[in-house]
This record gives sequence, C-alpha cells and structure tokens, in this order.
Amino acid sequence: MLSKLAPTGGTENELVADALRYAKSGFLVFPLHAVKDGKCTCAKSDCTSPAKHPRTIQGLKQASRDLDFVKNLFGCFTYASANIGIRTGKESNLVVVDIDAAKGGSIEELYDFVPKEILEKTLWIKTGGGVHLYFAYPPNAEIRNSTNKLGNKIDVRGEGGYVVAPPSTHITGKTYEFLNDNRIMPLPPEFIERLNRIEPKAKKNETLESESYLNGSRNDSLARVAGKLRHAGLSKSELETSLLKINSERCKPALAEKEVLRIAWSIARYDVGQSPNIKFESVKDAAADFPSLLLTKTANVCIEEAKLSPTPKTLFDEFWFEGEICILFADTGLGKSVLAVQVADSITKNLSIGHFALEAEKQKVLFFDCELSQKQFEKRYAVKENDILTNHYIFDDGFLRTVINRNAAMPKHFKTFEDYLFFSLEYEVAQAETSILIVDNITYLKSATETAKDALPLMKELNRLKDKYKLSIMALAHTPKRDMTRPITVNDLQGSKMLSNFADSIFAIGQSAKDNSLRYLKQIKVRSEEKIYHEENIAVCQLIKPDNFLMFDFLNFGSEREHLKALSDSDKSELIQQVRNLSAQHESQRTIAKNLGISLGAVNKYLNM
Repeated sequence: MLSKLAPTGGTENELVADALRYAKSGFLVFPLHAVKDGKCTCAKSDCTSPAKHPRTIQGLKQASRDLDFVKNLFGCFTYASANIGIRTGKESNLVVVDIDAAKGGSIEELYDFVPKEILEKTLWIKTGGGVHLYFAYPPNAEIRNSTNKLGNKIDVRGEGGYVVAPPSTHITGKTYEFLNDNRIMPLPPEFIERLNRIEPKAKKNETLESESYLNGSRNDSLARVAGKLRHAGLSKSELETSLLKINSERCKPALAEKEVLRIAWSIARYDVGQSPNIKFESVKDAAADFPSLLLTKTANVCIEEAKLSPTPKTLFDEFWFEGEICILFADTGLGKSVLAVQVADSITKNLSIGHFALEAEKQKVLFFDCELSQKQFEKRYAVKENDILTNHYIFDDGFLRTVINRNAAMPKHFKTFEDYLFFSLEYEVAQAETSILIVDNITYLKSATETAKDALPLMKELNRLKDKYKLSIMALAHTPKRDMTRPITVNDLQGSKMLSNFADSIFAIGQSAKDNSLRYLKQIKVRSEEKIYHEENIAVCQLIKPDNFLMFDFLNFGSEREHLKALSDSDKSELIQQVRNLSAQHESQRTIAKNLGISLGAVNKYLNM
C-alpha cells in the first residue's frame, strides 16, 4: 500500500529517500517549491500557488519513476527547499479528487451519488485545507483536470495534473499526511460518468435547458454526442440508454427509437476511447473533447525524455534491437522461419547465436506461427530414426507458440477476419505478458500487403501493439521472385514502400548463386545505427541440422557480388532496355540505379551506349 511504502518522516535529509519510495511505488515524481519563513521558496511576492508549483524549469515534464533520475533530480534539494509532487493521469495510474474544505468544499456532496462506505475504502490524504482521495486511473476512459464537476470546490486531477504528496509542507505550515493506509481503489463509475458528461454548449442568450435539436440536425447532433460519449468510455448499452433519453428531451420532434438505436450501434463499432470521424464547427471546438494525434515538444525536451529511457539492447546482433518493429524477408524456402525460431530460442534461453551478439536479458517470446503444422514443427526439432521421431529438442518454457484455431467461428460483431485476428493476437500478447512478438508470416495479418492501401493499416496496427505493450516485433515477409543477378534492395520486399516506411529495421536472407546451400544475411534498413552487414560485408551462413535442431550456422563474411548470378548477354540486353525505358519516363539516373540495384556508373554507361 502506498502509505506503507511512502514517506514517514520530514527531516532535511529524507527528501531523496521519500521521493525514491514514491518512484518505487510506480508514481511519477518531481520537486515542487516549498515553504520558507512562511513564504514560497520562489520568493515572488505575487506567487499564486505558494509551495505548490514546480521547482525546476521543466517542471511536470521531468516527472519520473526512474530511480537514478529521481535521485539526481531531488539530490540538490532538501525539505527546506522542496516539496514532492506526484504527476496524475494514465501513466501514473492515478486520479485524485481534491475537496477544498477551507473554501467551502464538502465530502458530503460526493455521498449524494457515491456511498460513503465506497469512498472510505480508498486512500485519503490530509492537505493544508481539506482532503485528497486517491483513485486508480480507469482503463477505458480519459480523466482530465476539472473544477467543480463533482461538487462545489471539489476539483479533480487527472491527465496533465499533479498533487502535492506527504509529507510535504503546506503554505499554512501544516503537513500533508496519510489519514489511512488503504489501497488505492478504482475510480467509481459515478465519478467517471459525471466527469465525462457531455453538455451541449448554450447559444448566446439561451440556456442549456432550452437548447433543442431541430428537424434537419437531429441525426448529426446525436451522432456527435454519441461519439463523445463513446470516447469517454460508455458501452453500447449505455450509449443506447443515453441517446434515447437525449432524443426524448432535446430532439424536436423526437426521432423514431429505431433510428436512435441505429446511431448508437453505428458509433459503438468504434473501440472505447476511440474518436469517430465526426465533423466539428471549429478545431477549437473539437479540441475540448478529442486529443490531438500529434505531440509537440522542444528538441531539448525530447532529448531529456530520451535520457530517461534505457538504451535499446540487441536481440539479434545489429539486425534487431529492443523496441523495434523489424521485418525479415526472403524468397520461399530460404529459411525465414528457421532463423526466426532460432532467434526466439536464443532470446528465451539467453544464449547468443554463434557470432551474432545478444545483449537483452532472458525473456518470454510469443511466436505466432502461420506457416507450420504441429507435426511439421516437430520434424524440424527432432531426430528421425526408422521413420520414428525421437530425441526432441527441449525449448525453454518461455517460448510460447500460438497458431490459428481453424475451428473457431468469427463472432458477428467483427467486420473482417483481420479485425478478429488482431483482436485475438492482442489478447494473446496481454495474456502472455511478453515483450517479444514474432509473426510468421505477415501475409496472414493482412490478405494483401503489396499496396500502400493494404500495408498502411497493417503497420499502424503493429505499431499500436508495439506502443501499447512496449513490444519488440519481428515480422516475416515474402519477396516475389527476384533477379539473382542484382543485389537485394528494399524494392524486393513485397509492399516495400509502405512496409519499409513504418518498419524500424529490415534485413533479408539471400541465396548464393555459386552454392545453393549457402545463405547470406544483409541489412536493408536501419534507423539509428550504421549498417554493419551491407553489400560489402554480408554474413554468410549455411543451413544445418547436426542433431535435433535445424539452424543457421555462421561461416564467414563476404561481398554480396561474390554470391550473385553472372549476368548473361540476354540478361544484360534486358537490363539495358530497362534503363532506357526508365530514362524515357524522365526518371533520374540515381533513381534508376536504386530501382534496378546497379551502380550509377552502369546507368550512365548503358544510356551512352
């Protein structure tokens, strides 16, 4: 419980220790100004928030639970010069109801719609002039800072807010104290409903009660209200009830019940918290209820926040780092699945693959296998003796393999198979509590990936999963039959343009033209590191099965040119014609060279022949 983990003292040398206790409890903390000689330590005579406003320039933006950062941040202060602030909101999993009794606020107002015994179960903090009630942030609603929504002089601190934490000192000289040692309970549904209640804006000289939705605007008005309510977290049945009530009270004349339910069902198709595409009269009007897609910060703030994040470690040498969406592509039969299983086995056992570095710690891997049946998978990792499979390879229990249940019927409320598949995949990720996901093969997540229209939703969904669950994702992809006389480029990836734009890293498996048993690994795209395994330094491997484990075995480094097919006279004539055709289409020589995988000099030579 927070009160047992958090501060017990208040002497000058305990500030850092107390801040660290909060951080260890999962809260984002930062220093606030304190009280000195009855005044705020900011020393401003007109200070409007004495002993409550941020002590540092970046203030709330520096709120952190990183222990080293918190220790350094608070290290230059003492209780004589700083109080402790806790950031509220989703990331801290905290909503605080602030009753300002000194200014007339009363807890009794809350008892009118939430039973007293419910509120008494959560954590209570005594402030300088009232009380704070701590609640857990709701998973399917957005709670913002608000004033008087729950009652007179009763404020709420949610997204973008913060509170002063015990045992900080109030400007009155009183100390913030724990009134009980209760757990932090979920925010009551009655609070969520009131805090997200949508009230239509009154027009000039018109009260809210008199505003009506007249014939010609009823459908659009109800749809807008429904969108806001869905965004706030209302379920389908709650939407129906709310819209029917609004329809009867405000629509002149009221719409037919069937039409109101149709609007509710239409909006309920969107995920809770998702904002439907509803028109607003102005951007400012929309911003009050729908957060922007974009986040804007100064470059310096971006760097400061990045400092708080750990440096990504390698999962498979320079090919795949933690926190990345990595795409591995190759032609059919070159061993994509074999290498992916080998990488997963390496991570779950914390054993590097020969020459290839592994820096990340041992962890679970969820392997979504759409390629192999159970028997096919077994054959790869067992020894066959007299037509009997024996001496099976023992994987780590952290290697979780998931496959499509062919007997499952798609629930009616899913519009497409892809929707149902992504829902199921997210469910398995959450159940497994893993941070590593390997998808074999990306084609199964979207029936087509060769166009931007098809690839964009797929990559957006993978990025959503990555951000939501802090995943590292490897997705396997096919490449159409390629010309083995040319080096592998991003253009060989099916759906290359859109897939590559959203991927953090891409690497490929090529087959040697001089020895079909040899494979080579080549980096195609990297975000922040330089390419190590480029065309002049490919990793040459062979597929072997020395016992009961089919795997890639590293042999040496080499040049990709050594493993490409020699260009025949007919191949060369065809290539020259392709160069001339592209030039006739007004493509630059550099673009032609990139698209055809040849040098700029060769393009110039062919055009002047």
